[in-house]
Amino acid sequence: ALSTVLQAVAPLTWITNEATASLNPLQNGCLINMLPTERNWDKIRVCNSDDLKVPQDQRKCETTELSPYYNEVRISIQYWDTPIYEAWIAQILLSELLDIPTSIEANDPNIHMNFYNPENNFEEGSQWDGEAVPYGEWEHLGRGGELGDCTLANRNPEKYEPCSNFVPELWTYGNTLKDMRAEQLIDAPQVLGAQGNEGWFIPKFTAVQDFSLLTYLGMQNEENRRKLAETFLRPTNWKDYCEIFSNNNCTGGVSQRYPQDEDESKRFFVKGLYDGHFSEFDENECISNTCTGHIVDYPCNWGGFVVPQTHHLNISLESKGNEPSGGYEIDQMREIWRAANATRSNVIMIFFSLDSIFEEFIGTDYEFMKVSLPLPTQECYDARISIKDRCSDKIGERRGDKLGVCDSVSTTLKQLVVSKLRNEQSSSAIKSPAFDALTNFQLSELQITQIQKNIRTRSSEREAICQWVVDNFAVVSAFIPRTFPRTLVPVEGYKYLALHIFTVIFSSLAAVAVVLTGVLVYIFRDKQSVKRAQTDFLYLLLVGLLLVCTGSIINSANTGKQTTNSCMASVWLITLGNTLELVPILVKVAAVIKLMNAAKKLQRITLVRSNLFKTVFAICVIAIVYLSLWTGLDPIQRTDEFFIQGSKTLQGKTIVNVAYYCNTKSKSPVWYNITLVWRAVLLFVATILSVQMRGVRKDFDESTALTVLIYSHCGFLLVIFVITYLKESLDSELLDYSRSIVYTLDALAAVAIYFVPKFLPSKDKWDENNFGQES
Repeated sequence: ALSTVLQAVAPLTWITNEATASLNPLQNGCLINMLPTERNWDKIRVCNSDDLKVPQDQRKCETTELSPYYNEVRISIQYWDTPIYEAWIAQILLSELLDIPTSIEANDPNIHMNFYNPENNFEEGSQWDGEAVPYGEWEHLGRGGELGDCTLANRNPEKYEPCSNFVPELWTYGNTLKDMRAEQLIDAPQVLGAQGNEGWFIPKFTAVQDFSLLTYLGMQNEENRRKLAETFLRPTNWKDYCEIFSNNNCTGGVSQRYPQDEDESKRFFVKGLYDGHFSEFDENECISNTCTGHIVDYPCNWGGFVVPQTHHLNISLESKGNEPSGGYEIDQMREIWRAANATRSNVIMIFFSLDSIFEEFIGTDYEFMKVSLPLPTQECYDARISIKDRCSDKIGERRGDKLGVCDSVSTTLKQLVVSKLRNEQSSSAIKSPAFDALTNFQLSELQITQIQKNIRTRSSEREAICQWVVDNFAVVSAFIPRTFPRTLVPVEGYKYLALHIFTVIFSSLAAVAVVLTGVLVYIFRDKQSVKRAQTDFLYLLLVGLLLVCTGSIINSANTGKQTTNSCMASVWLITLGNTLELVPILVKVAAVIKLMNAAKKLQRITLVRSNLFKTVFAICVIAIVYLSLWTGLDPIQRTDEFFIQGSKTLQGKTIVNVAYYCNTKSKSPVWYNITLVWRAVLLFVATILSVQMRGVRKDFDESTALTVLIYSHCGFLLVIFVITYLKESLDSELLDYSRSIVYTLDALAAVAIYFVPKFLPSKDKWDENNFGQES
């Protein structure tokens, strides 16, 4: 869990100075900074594993009472912009409204895109190279499905293991994901709520000039070759423009300066510095029937079917980017569209809706207009080329089957959640709401468009996202599952106060009764009934009963508020007490039977009292050794139990009450059950011996009292077995009280059955008469 990681890992140092750390004004949370003051929001966001990179005294976050019980959720931002916006909204929802630690997975250890990142940066994620890993590009999701808790993944840049629990935007549900679903690593895809469209687009500026370009029919065949070649010129990157086309060494006009590095050299538009340029290359000159216009294609690993569509539909367009397949990087594609707008040039490209550039040009001359391609069919979809074919260096494989050239259908965007988010905690009271909140998470096309508009009009992407959350606070709050958020509050007082008072007093009175019985044994130590029972053995029995009563007092007094010490003490005292009470009876009865059997055979036998005590001690040592092993290997310790009674705080959080009970570290019942079996074995042996005492001479005969005592112990042990069997359906507090009451009743019954008759006057008279007859 995150709390363990925060304690165990030393702070990292990729943030090295206060100036860098202050760049993002929302480090401590979106809502506390931008929610209207009348809402009185004063809570900062909850910490996540990225906060390890900041020294503890500089962390702008907090841990809550429930933080140790919620595993961190890691969200994939994929490699285009809208999943970043969706991931940030989800991170605000989880981190600030539900107190769930949440971080961002970018598939690259050098990209830090946490919403609360100290740097106010914006970078799209990396597309993971999945050739050598089991789940391909979905390796991060597969690892999240296996681990559940992504803080367990290796974050060392040298051995980086991408890991995510949630993918906010999914366009295609392919075979790899279906296999992961079959392996129960991920849940069935959930609907995001938005519809996505992919296809060829031209600007409205171009469509107004030539409406025929809005359909593939207006581009097909040789009669349209020259039109396409003259309309759609090749875009020129900054460096090439300066070196080939600029007549002033890029000191003004289209370009204000020469690009300063390799990254700038490859750009097609830089606002205020390079407007972009479209020019005729050899491919645009229709001297022969080989000229082509230029279409801007995706990188080959993105998808799209421009090559088979242009080839099989006989459309004279081709892409000439620097990608091996002739495509362009996604950022370059956006720049080319902006360059076309800045230079009033025509452009055609394959792209997808919901990208921020769509919203950027709504209502302008360069608004995106979709080009109609052949209607999609299942046959066409089945015949489409694969990603591997798209990236092939063989043109025949890139062209594929002529059946696979249709348009794309509108896609209902989905999202993916790993299955392990369902059941993070055994107690429903502290179960993380992450799974339900993320499956509730939905955004429509209009909402995504509004988010993109915010981003254009705000000073930073983070501020824009936060402002959208504030403006749509009711929408975001609707994603919160019922009875959440929650806060942890220890139980004040006792859940069953009357029962608590009764049990403590009852156990205490029983302990007093045992002590008084010991006093009476001392007072009547010369009484024949006491002497025959052997006062030393009687004291051992009473010590055992006193230990049982003391263990019951500790157990009942601390019920619901147990500590590790009280848990250990009560188990040791009750187990040793039961052993010390029963073993002397066994030893004594066995010795009497041995003596009487020898007398019947007219044999002399000597019983050494010290040997009897050694036997008692040896059997008790077995119990002590077992308890020591239990304590060392699987210690009894305080265990939390959580429950909801329906009450809420003034801030509207559902209160989760916590009480403390005893359990082993492994939560295995085996250790405790063995103590019950141990007691059952002792009682079984005692029962056999008591039956054998029936023929003993009357002046030594305690068989009736012992038999009743043993049967009494058996009855109470049976009750303990029943309570233990029903523990899953019993409240833990009731379970503790029930055990304490049964152990106390057992001790009192032992006193009443075995000791009280020895002090009665009628017993004295029988003793005197019987003693006279015997003498």
